Formats: sequence, structure tokens, C-alpha cells
Amino acid sequence: APGLVIAGWWYQRQPCVMTAVGVLLALILLCVLNEHVWALLVLPLIALAMRWPIVWPRWRLLFYVYYPVHLLLILGVRHVINHVA
Repeated sequence: APGLVIAGWWYQRQPCVMTAVGVLLALILLCVLNEHVWALLVLPLIALAMRWPIVWPRWRLLFYVYYPVHLLLILGVRHVINHVA
């Protein structure tokens, strides 16, 4: 996974064929190592997303709120499942 993140960052900084091949190889290696080759089906979706100019708003503190809240939600669901079952 770190290799895929680094390759993606590299591609974002310098988009060219060589960096795109690096991302593709990192993704293929990750899928083979995790034995989830079906995850390669995300590639056409990524190719489509790259063609649309989507501007995402930047919310500086969103991650600091989202991350703990989603962990609390997971903990809450786990608690409910353990008490119901």
C-alpha cells in the first residue's frame, strides 16, 4: 500500500507515461499480494474520473472531525451487534 501511495503522489506531481506505469505496477502488485485481483476493476473508473474536471472544496479540519467520528460509529455498531447476538 505505501508503494501505491508513493506512486500516486509521484504521478500527481509529474504526470507522464512512466509515472502512470509506476502506479499501474504498484496497483497490480498490491492486488496480487492481497489476492484481490478483482480490485483492478477500479482502473476504468479512475480513467473516467480523470477526464472530468471536478473541483472539490478544501475543508481544512474535515479529517480531524471525520476520522474520530467514523471510529466511534464503528465502535457503536460493534457494541450493538455484540449485545443483540
